[in-house]
Amino acid sequence: MERALRDRSLGGGAAALKLLLEQLDGMLPTPECESCGKPIRRHPATGNSFLTRLCRVEVERTYFRCRSRGKGHFPPNRALGLEGSAITPGLASVMAETVPLMRFDAVRRHIASLYGVDAYSSPLKS
Repeated sequence: MERALRDRSLGGGAAALKLLLEQLDGMLPTPECESCGKPIRRHPATGNSFLTRLCRVEVERTYFRCRSRGKGHFPPNRALGLEGSAITPGLASVMAETVPLMRFDAVRRHIASLYGVDAYSSPLKS
């Protein structure tokens, strides 16, 4: 019963986080390329998946690409500490604090038990 209640509570928090991230994404001004300084092109939203302390959160995010360089990115990812990672800083800190205390398989079970996520599997898989 406690686990079911926890899962529902975390699911509600994840839904709120998803909504917040998608609303923030819609408010973003078009940024300039960090390398060439030209405005970069906004592309239709695409899915991003993150592992959080709440659970896996999947959001639709606008993708930006520099026309001259062809390089693209999701600007909110940098601001949220998610650039180059699909694990949020909050979950990463839990992992960093837990790993030295236990064996790897115990850490994996512990985090799955507390947060309902397998932090050591690919966050892009369902």
